Amino acid sequence: SIKTMPIRYLDILLEEKITVLEDNIKIVIPSPINFSLHKLLIAQRRKNDDKIQKDITQAIYTLEAVDLNSFKDRFLKLPDKSKKYVLDSLQTAQTLLPLKKAFINKTINTLQK
Repeated sequence: SIKTMPIRYLDILLEEKITVLEDNIKIVIPSPINFSLHKLLIAQRRKNDDKIQKDITQAIYTLEAVDLNSFKDRFLKLPDKSKKYVLDSLQTAQTLLPLKKAFINKTINTLQK
């Protein structure tokens, strides 16, 4: 028998989707802000270190392409526990991505202003 498992925070990916047209094919993708939030949230729930690193790395590189104040606006809508997960992932990112430390610090400071 097949058992289904809920995908945590999937609702975030479904909000504010973007439609891209590629070779006459419409592709719906999550907004970069919501994608980054999702990756930072689920990284704190993972057990596998490789997946944690992959999620955090994808989130940080995507965040570099978005307006941090818009990211903060979406972050502030999260429940307190989820905000803690995001901030914890950003703290972890400082160790995982030392060359991105200045950007990560800027992101943390923006969220905590």
